[in-house]
Amino acid sequence: MSLQAIEWAPFKKKANISEADLISASDIFQKNFLEKLPGFLRRELLKKDQDHYIDIVWWRTQADAANAIKQAMISETCRAYFFVMDSECNDPGEGVQHYHLMKTYLPL
Repeated sequence: MSLQAIEWAPFKKKANISEADLISASDIFQKNFLEKLPGFLRRELLKKDQDHYIDIVWWRTQADAANAIKQAMISETCRAYFFVMDSECNDPGEGVQHYHLMKTYLPL
């Protein structure tokens, strides 16, 4: 069984933020934060509808994912990315969940 951790982070984009601004902030977040963290494997940004998105981030271990959450709380780069999100609280990590990869199925 794999020890990889998958982070599921749904969010709503602020109404006054364009999708281009979201993508720009996402790109900066990727380059200046995530790619510099130990254990980062990959990330996907998914769109549900006009305002709802999900970041899916793959980590080598749960400890790497937990470290990223701690680092995000003190990162100016993360604050800029979180600024595009419509949050009712001051904790952008609210709603973030971590899962362990159990098995991957590929076509034959």
